[in-house]
Amino acid sequence: MSVTSVARDFTAPYAPLESWLYDRVIAPAVARHGGEIVGALSAELPSTGRLLDVGCGGGQVALLLSEIRPGVSITGVDLSPEQIARARRRAGRAGPGKRIELVVGA
Repeated sequence: MSVTSVARDFTAPYAPLESWLYDRVIAPAVARHGGEIVGALSAELPSTGRLLDVGCGGGQVALLLSEIRPGVSITGVDLSPEQIARARRRAGRAGPGKRIELVVGA
């Protein structure tokens, strides 16, 4: 199986190292602005319903939204199996009752 770097083909899933770097370097930088993003999104969400988070990465935004809108079911999808695994671990640590499904897209 050949792994193509997202740096060479932006439609390719992250390679494992790229996924790790994104989760450890880029995601924390994005999270600093996450409150603004989540605030804007949650203001537009009804109290119940469904949300699709395309390119959910490590699930940080989905988890924040699930705290603000507990009645909304969230499906997060990402091309990276490593990112989905991280998102699932985060969701598991967040505890039961979260309505989040995390899947690898193709």
